Amino acid sequence: MLQSLTLLLRTKVLLKIERLSAAGIFLATAHPAKFKESVEGILNIELGMPKPLSDALAKPCLASDIKADYDALRTEILAKLG
Repeated sequence: MLQSLTLLLRTKVLLKIERLSAAGIFLATAHPAKFKESVEGILNIELGMPKPLSDALAKPCLASDIKADYDALRTEILAKLG
């Protein structure tokens, strides 16, 4: 959900920066193994971890905290875009 919200915010910012007009719908789901401990505890089962998910979770987190401010978000996105 957080990834979807982040993607939506980035898209809105980029559309505003580029003065484009577009509409988009972003949907995301998570594999139950992403919340392995919670799901296993609730369902009383043991979940396997899919290799693509374990590979993704082994990578460093690229998220960063920023102020809840449009200019801060814009600056962060433009910095990431290079």
